[in-house]
Amino acid sequence: MRDVAEKQQEQPVETEAPKVEAAKEREELEQRLVELTVEELAELLDKSVERDQFYERMQRMQSEMENIAKRARREKDDWRLQANQNLLGDVLPVLDSFQLALDNSGDGGESFLEGVSNVARQLQAVMERCGVTPIEALEQPFDPSVHEALMSEESADHPDQTVIKVLKPGYKLHDKVLRPAQVSVSRVPQGE
Repeated sequence: MRDVAEKQQEQPVETEAPKVEAAKEREELEQRLVELTVEELAELLDKSVERDQFYERMQRMQSEMENIAKRARREKDDWRLQANQNLLGDVLPVLDSFQLALDNSGDGGESFLEGVSNVARQLQAVMERCGVTPIEALEQPFDPSVHEALMSEESADHPDQTVIKVLKPGYKLHDKVLRPAQVSVSRVPQGE
């Protein structure tokens, strides 16, 4: 029996060693998990700080873009106002000349005609300084991009679709048509 008792005592010792080892391994694993969790928390904290920095940066950039848009609108409005002031400043002397011509219209036809001619020259000069030029139309081939045909007339003296009369002049601002020239266009007489 002693042998059996000894064996029983030996067996628990053998089973206790793996239990102790398992407990140690579990403790080490739990410690590693705690350490990993602390490291992960530190990493998450770093990422959270980084995210907050990016968010603040994005907000600053958005604010800056809004300020740029406001400044651009303000500058555009200022430019438009300045352009109008310059144009109106050039037109005022023309208005003064019209007033002077009207004030002197009672003394006779020739001085009135001369005054109105001066006003027309001044206004043309202002228009040219602003980049406005008349559209060449008379004796030119009809071009619907710059001419507006209001009528057509038979003409043996002109090629077909040629501007033979300008009813109202047209103007361009640089390359853009402000108003097309209103014209009469030739057509080949019907019998020829």
